[in-house]
Amino acid sequence: MKAYRDDVRARAVEAGRDPDTIKVMFLVSPIISDTREDAFARLAAWTELTPNTIEYGLAHFSRMSGIDFSQFDLDEPLPELKSNGHQSSTKALEGKRLRDLLVRAQRFGPDSVVGTADEVAGTLDEMMQHVGGDGFLLVNSYFSRRYVMEICDGLVPELQKRGLTRTRYEHTRFRDNLMAF
Repeated sequence: MKAYRDDVRARAVEAGRDPDTIKVMFLVSPIISDTREDAFARLAAWTELTPNTIEYGLAHFSRMSGIDFSQFDLDEPLPELKSNGHQSSTKALEGKRLRDLLVRAQRFGPDSVVGTADEVAGTLDEMMQHVGGDGFLLVNSYFSRRYVMEICDGLVPELQKRGLTRTRYEHTRFRDNLMAF
């Protein structure tokens, strides 16, 4: 993550841009629960491949690329792929096992973003201190009401206590609010 952010900022300077006017955010799928043990149990369940998660994952790859991924063996490396869909994402799948891709597709970001709201906030804080990035974009393959509440009522207040996220918006335009923090 740090190398990526450093590269983006260096390219901005090479292009004559102020790197501080560019926000680099990383995708992350935190798993939050009341206890660390429960959070890791949810992580294990989340990454377990069931017939439903396999079908959902194959449909996701197919929708992204326009390729029917159900034709491929889950345990064989994918061949060269030709797509009219998302070219770079499809190219990145070549040579990888579908089973591994399906497990990974359940989550974004490091596996360390798992625990209580306090622990996850601390982990995100440490990551940004090391990387120097501008924050995270929360992504999840399924935003249930429970998940939204864990983020809004659990993680966000912990991040606010640390001064890592705002408590109010000062500007009317999204861009101004994004650049102000």
